[in-house]
Amino acid sequence: MAVLLLFAGGVVYSIVSIRYTITGSRLINRSFLSKTQVIAIADIAEVRPSRDIISAPAASFDRLLIRYNKKTVLISPVRKDEFIGQLLLINPEIKVKQ
Repeated sequence: MAVLLLFAGGVVYSIVSIRYTITGSRLINRSFLSKTQVIAIADIAEVRPSRDIISAPAASFDRLLIRYNKKTVLISPVRKDEFIGQLLLINPEIKVKQ
């Protein structure tokens, strides 16, 4: 029973520890299980919805795919439209696909 509770606690912590922060001109992607990613918002070329099931530092399958420097990252901010709006304020050249 203790092992099950410990495992469940670890799963919950890994989900609630996911953070996406826009600081200055950078997007910082932090999660418990993966290395912190720092992405220059000027390098973001595209943002679009994704329901891809591959593993990613995202708390749901209702995600955004961010394409930058020939790389991609999947994230799941709670307020997607507001998040995209903040990115566009910094880099209005980002292509937003629906």
